[in-house]
Amino acid sequence: MQWQTILYIVLSSVLLLVVIFLFLLLLRNIYFTNKTKQVERKRIDLQRDETKNNAKIKQCSVISASDSAYKSVCEQLNNIKDQLEKQRNDLNEKIKNLNELITSRNHFKLLKQFHIFKQEIKKYQKTLAIFDNTASVFDSQWQKIDDKSTTYLDIIEEFKKILNKQKPLIKNLYPKLEEKIQITSRFNNDMDSKKYKGKFDEAQNVADAVANDLTNLYYLITQARQYEYLMYESLPNKILQTKNDKNIDKNFSSIFDEQYTKLQKLLGEWENKKYSALQGEIKNLLNSYLETVQKIKMGQEIKKLRENTNDVIFGSFVKIKDLYKKISSEIPITNIKKAYNLVENKYQKWQENRKIIKIVPTTQEYWESVCDFYFWYNMVHLNYKIEQDTSQYFNQRIFEVKQLYLETISDELIPNEQVIADYKNNLNDLFNNYFKKARSWSKVQEVWDDFVSQLSYITMALIKNKEYKNLYDKLKLIVSSNQAFLNKNNNLNKYKDKLKIIDLNIRITNNYKDAYFELKKYLKKESYNVQ
Repeated sequence: MQWQTILYIVLSSVLLLVVIFLFLLLLRNIYFTNKTKQVERKRIDLQRDETKNNAKIKQCSVISASDSAYKSVCEQLNNIKDQLEKQRNDLNEKIKNLNELITSRNHFKLLKQFHIFKQEIKKYQKTLAIFDNTASVFDSQWQKIDDKSTTYLDIIEEFKKILNKQKPLIKNLYPKLEEKIQITSRFNNDMDSKKYKGKFDEAQNVADAVANDLTNLYYLITQARQYEYLMYESLPNKILQTKNDKNIDKNFSSIFDEQYTKLQKLLGEWENKKYSALQGEIKNLLNSYLETVQKIKMGQEIKKLRENTNDVIFGSFVKIKDLYKKISSEIPITNIKKAYNLVENKYQKWQENRKIIKIVPTTQEYWESVCDFYFWYNMVHLNYKIEQDTSQYFNQRIFEVKQLYLETISDELIPNEQVIADYKNNLNDLFNNYFKKARSWSKVQEVWDDFVSQLSYITMALIKNKEYKNLYDKLKLIVSSNQAFLNKNNNLNKYKDKLKIIDLNIRITNNYKDAYFELKKYLKKESYNVQ
């Protein structure tokens, strides 16, 4: 038993030593791995610093070409750059040595060299700080302007996309909005130009102006369909129709003339107004028209007030109540609900005040609330009409594209090309998955551009193939009627053999362009005069 105990102790000791050895080996590997990562990070930092420094020197060079005051800054930067380059070269050499020590697992030398390396890094960072401080006279301002320019360009491109999608629905506003986008884009370029000249304060002023223009453009573009409808369709038609109404008192003609003149003036100068001013003028015109109409109606009704007051007020309230019930069941609108509640409140107040002295003011208050209700009611119907027009336009476009696809894809004269085959397969998938049962624009919007682009490619290829088929058939007919050529030097047999080869290629490729030029080439070789 004693020898077994001794053996157990010996084995336990050996096992413990092995564990300790493995643990130390693991720590050693972790240490070298950590050093490898630290060295690699420093190497990458040095490369990144070099790239940034070169960019700053280039910026300084660009600015100094326009402003000589920056030449001394550029000279200082170049001098510091030379120091940094020398320090970087030394550091890169040390990095190389450190990597060799890591590879050879020389712990003590690595520890010593890494300490020296860290001291050199500190010196390098001090020099780099001097470089950055010297460049700070232009660098941060340059970067701010650069960032704004990039952001503004992205916004401008997005505005162009939104505007182009709305083009069919804003035919009158589109040219001016497109021009405003172009002008804003030129201002953005001017901002960059001033940045390159070191005129950062001026560039910032331009940036502020561009930001204001972009804000204005955002509201103009997003509200363009509503403005188009109000300014070019709804308001002019309403004003003229009401003015020419035989039942309207002609004394009000001058008011409608004034409203129409204001509208025409607005149409001629709307592009020079801020969105808030434009919105305000449109609303004022609409309110003025509605108020005038209501005043006319009010004047007509006041004449009959003593005879028919109850019937008129009650009838209008019932009509508004029915309109509100109908529209609120379809579209819950907070503003129209408030307007209806106000009408209801004024109606109850009018019912409670039966004295003659109260009839006129309570009746006036009631009609003012009715005017407000009809304003919001018209606005709701306006939005509904815009949505209907948009839906109808895109549904028609979807129907036309579907018809073109079905007619094109079944045509036997489509060339057998790999690109066309790929497009046909892709179009088939898109048609089955999106267009076949599409009932609205939203179902096909995401694939519309790809589908139309690929279908256009196949359609153009089909049209060209048909044209070349006609040319090919015409050329064959001309040659077949030229007996002098066919009877000369056994040309008839050679011609027939050539046609067999060409027709075989047609059956394979269905490409009449190649067939036409192949036949022309053959006839030219046989000294046939091809026109």
